[in-house]
Amino acid sequence: MVILPLNQHPVKVLFLFRTRQTLFNLLLLIYAAILQLRTFFLPPVEIPAVQGLLSFPISNSFDPGSATVFFFRTFLLFVEGFLINEIVARNRIAGEYNLLPGLFFILIASFIPEFIQLSPLHLVNILLLLTLRELYETYRLNEAATRIINIGLLIGISSLFYFSTLFFLLWAINGINTMRSLKLKEVIMLLSGALIPYIFAFTWFFWHDQLPFFYERQFGNAAGFLVWSATTYYGAPFKLAIFGLFIIITLAGYSSFMLRKTNKEVKKIDLLYSFMLASALALFFQANVGLSHLLLLSMPLGILLSFSFEGIRNRWGEFLHLLLLVLTLLLQYRLFLFPA
Repeated sequence: MVILPLNQHPVKVLFLFRTRQTLFNLLLLIYAAILQLRTFFLPPVEIPAVQGLLSFPISNSFDPGSATVFFFRTFLLFVEGFLINEIVARNRIAGEYNLLPGLFFILIASFIPEFIQLSPLHLVNILLLLTLRELYETYRLNEAATRIINIGLLIGISSLFYFSTLFFLLWAINGINTMRSLKLKEVIMLLSGALIPYIFAFTWFFWHDQLPFFYERQFGNAAGFLVWSATTYYGAPFKLAIFGLFIIITLAGYSSFMLRKTNKEVKKIDLLYSFMLASALALFFQANVGLSHLLLLSMPLGILLSFSFEGIRNRWGEFLHLLLLVLTLLLQYRLFLFPA
């Protein structure tokens, strides 16, 4: 048996993303496309069709195995990865400027077959990324009314796609209080912003005499307390254990992430950890929860795991990334490689 020494490792993916060149973000599109190719080889894993008022048309308007879905989902992943890199760079929360946060987000967001869907959670992630950007911009801002209303508005819209993200309002309240001194009127602004999409939706369905439909889709079918999906997911304990390991790694790295960081940067990184807590809280209030819910964790996990790789020597970093990539492909193509 020939063992390839790490110092002769031919695969250098991370090297391409350890750059200051924004143009290299386009490589994220290729990386995302490669990890979404499962679409053409295996049927999609079943996920709940109704997760919010606007989720049903997304999940049921297209053939899940079509090229249209493949390209649209790949594009959404690219947009999410690009936004992540932009937010991390703008707020200087990484140890060095690179494109690894977007790369690891795409890897985590493609990690299991349950993620290879045209899921409304991809749109939700984009809305929550914009929310995070708005939160960061409120740091010690004298007049933040517009941004706070925008935060509420973005969370309100996201909850129409995935009901339980409404509970990210608690995360936003904590985030505003972390970034600045929270006032009661700002809480009212936040909640007012979140109500705007519901007011528009209520008015439209009332005008068309379809209020029961609105209630059923947004609350009756999408909201619930500890209502798990009836779908049996192959290897669910193993997949959950892997995500648990990712969370443990990010928690263990907390002190090292904070080294040589300003108070402003520490507060911004803390918001990523509270985001993970909010994702766990949302789990309890979404009806028919399945493994696809873990997509909410892909943004903070992707960013924080990329921080861990910043401190790893290049050869070991490439090797560990390759292991994660191979594990991802094995999980995605299990049925193709090992038919039941």
